[in-house]
Amino acid sequence: MKLADLVKMGAVVSDALTTKTIEWNGQKFDVKTKQPSYADVHFAQKHEQDGTAPFMSALIARCVFFDGEQMTLEQACAIDPALFTELSKAIFVEDAKKKKKA
Repeated sequence: MKLADLVKMGAVVSDALTTKTIEWNGQKFDVKTKQPSYADVHFAQKHEQDGTAPFMSALIARCVFFDGEQMTLEQACAIDPALFTELSKAIFVEDAKKKKKA
């Protein structure tokens, strides 16, 4: 298989951002997310293994953008559990639903 074919199939993850609507604490607002790459997953695994952050908190810090800003790792570890759930879904679940429809 040619590398170009792998790229066309989605083997190389884009840094393109997707707008997702989050509902939390009685409010709706938009965030932008990027699909996690291997480097993002490795970053999250490293922080989980060394005990500095849970895996998903680290992914939220890397893959969710608030009006161009990202949470620090410390902020992502300290967010409200309900917001954590919504941001986690924004990274993974909504994309999975779109792929099912395709």
